[in-house]
Amino acid sequence: MIKLCFYLTLVVYSCAQVKPLTGGYEDTIPPNIIKSFPENYSTNLSESSFVFEFGEIIDASKLKDKLIISPYYDGLFEVKSKKNTLYLVFDTLFNPNTTYIFNFADGVSDITEGNPAVNSRFVFSTGKNIDSSFVSGIVTDPLKNEIVEGALVGLYSEKDSFNLFHKKPTYFSFTDENGFFKIENIKLGKYT
Repeated sequence: MIKLCFYLTLVVYSCAQVKPLTGGYEDTIPPNIIKSFPENYSTNLSESSFVFEFGEIIDASKLKDKLIISPYYDGLFEVKSKKNTLYLVFDTLFNPNTTYIFNFADGVSDITEGNPAVNSRFVFSTGKNIDSSFVSGIVTDPLKNEIVEGALVGLYSEKDSFNLFHKKPTYFSFTDENGFFKIENIKLGKYT
């Protein structure tokens, strides 16, 4: 009886083959913010730390270099992530009565396929209202008569226009693959 059990066990285990799992669809959906604290489009905010929950497990290892904060924020910040939650902690408070935009660009991606969260934005105001002015356009190279992808477009306060190459823009964005840019949530005023 023992011999029979031994042979039966040997036959069962020798038939099994270890292979990686195959099949299923490739993950092409980027991670999206499903919840945040404070909430997106909050007003009268005096927070210096933010929590974002994404719909899947994320990799935020590049966010420190990729996060675009507009208007320009001069302080330092810390990035922490755990599974599908992202924590941003800033060392100073934001300017009063100002609308800010956090654009995660491709600094946050999903853990499985590396799809970047290219359209993830967070907007908040330290004042009573969210600024709603915007500027958009297309950047072309006049010498080559071609569109320019990845061009930096900056808006400077009218009084800062004499120091364009030595001062950071108040608002900025980059052109997409079609040369198109859009800078949103701008405070009403005159810019260069």
